[in-house]
Amino acid sequence: MKILALGELEKGDLRFFKPLDGHDITWFNTIKTRPHAFAWKESRQLIAALKGEEYDLILCGRHAHIKTMGLLRKGLSETVRKVKYPKSFGPSLIVQYARSTPCAVLDMGDLPLVDHHTFPLLQNGVRYFKRELPVNPLNAFLYTSPAFKSRQGIAEGAGPHLHKLRPISIGVDDAPWDEDLTTLPKTADLFYAGNIQGHPIRERGVARLRALADQGLRVDIPKERLDFETFQKRLAAAHLVWSPEGMGWECYRHYEAALAGSVPVMNRPGIQRHQPLQEGVHGLFYDPSVFGELERVVLQGLADKERLKKISRTARNFVLQHHTHQALARHILAETQAAHPIQS
Repeated sequence: MKILALGELEKGDLRFFKPLDGHDITWFNTIKTRPHAFAWKESRQLIAALKGEEYDLILCGRHAHIKTMGLLRKGLSETVRKVKYPKSFGPSLIVQYARSTPCAVLDMGDLPLVDHHTFPLLQNGVRYFKRELPVNPLNAFLYTSPAFKSRQGIAEGAGPHLHKLRPISIGVDDAPWDEDLTTLPKTADLFYAGNIQGHPIRERGVARLRALADQGLRVDIPKERLDFETFQKRLAAAHLVWSPEGMGWECYRHYEAALAGSVPVMNRPGIQRHQPLQEGVHGLFYDPSVFGELERVVLQGLADKERLKKISRTARNFVLQHHTHQALARHILAETQAAHPIQS
């Protein structure tokens, strides 16, 4: 399959596809284009790629935009400044020059919104994979444009395209997890490492966990930032790993805990999920709005270590099957081909 990948490639949405074998992928890294220039060169390169190559699929990340200087508000005449010059090129060029090629979008951002820049790709594409996809998908468009200020406006403008939306997990790179850490001895009851400041759900939770530590629970909350290898081993050394949401519900720690042979303890999600971790099967869940529930879930979980072992084994296998970057890339390609059969 010949694929054109457009967006931020180094650390962005499309990194899933970097290690993917068996496909001819052309990478167009828009994040490295000049943010304060007219970007004519980059635009011509993209047009040439869209017109001159026969691609089976176009993959777009959130940043599938060749940024321009907009209207160059300083130093130009009033006439020039009134010229309607596009602020970004990517989506409009794809819509214009790639009408017959199926397009799929991968949106791994924290915001539970479909950005107005990428909405044309939803309109003209076949699938839009979104990490933080609201349970009510109409809410993903609320106030993202003047037309989407009411339920009726969203239903009329976005409603015909809702069937293209799909949830996707944040996933985890399986390469750093080649070593089996599940045999390491458990020296802690619960582990948590992550930013706390500015996250009320985490601030409240850490206070409750420290109260459990005062009662004798072995709670491991490092004060310093850990290097990744140490982080992995501390995950593996704990029966439970607290994994509350941050700016979005999806969190690497959900899946890293499972790969380390521990059981993630997560707050209940408010989003649609791809191949979701299930309560009591792949992890433990609590309602942060119920006072004392985090402590109850933790103590009940620790009361049955054999059950935790079973959950951790099931969760690890499940994550390896569905939530590694390669597994997610294969899922995206399969979903897109199901919606628009590709002759490869």
